[in-house]
Amino acid sequence: MKRDYSSPIFYVIELDSTSMLCSSSPVHKTTQTSTHTTNASNSSNVYSSLTQRQKMAAMNLMTVFGGSCPGTTQNIEKINHIMSVEGGKMRVTGAEVHAAMDTFSGMPDMVNALKGVNRSALESLFWAYYCIVAVGKSAQAVQVLLGVYRDLGFSEQECVYILETRTGRKLEDL
Repeated sequence: MKRDYSSPIFYVIELDSTSMLCSSSPVHKTTQTSTHTTNASNSSNVYSSLTQRQKMAAMNLMTVFGGSCPGTTQNIEKINHIMSVEGGKMRVTGAEVHAAMDTFSGMPDMVNALKGVNRSALESLFWAYYCIVAVGKSAQAVQVLLGVYRDLGFSEQECVYILETRTGRKLEDL
């Protein structure tokens, strides 16, 4: 049995006269998959081209974004689940992620490590980061995420497109 996370419910809020995208916490869902399918997808997954340092940067950014959420037990469980799913796709352990935290001088260093990563991996990471940020429902954290992705070469419209593709909903319909 494979646990995955589903789309959060979106809300648009106002921040300094600008509409901001926020959402509810992602909901865990359970899906049945065979071991063969899971192993096959892991060997050719979207993160397979990432170096170990890039994987550590990606996972440590998840920790940073998780820090924007209130530290309730429920929130921590949701964030840990999202990180476990993504870490599993990257084939990294929690111990490796924690050990690598000291190898980065801060968030800008993590972002710089991700420059040059293939677009598909960055899109997948955006979704994971967004789901983590959604746990805390922080408009400011969404702005930070969008700023990170601007640094990685994505426009705000491209980020919105990723969300619309993942959820199957047009954001202007919300």
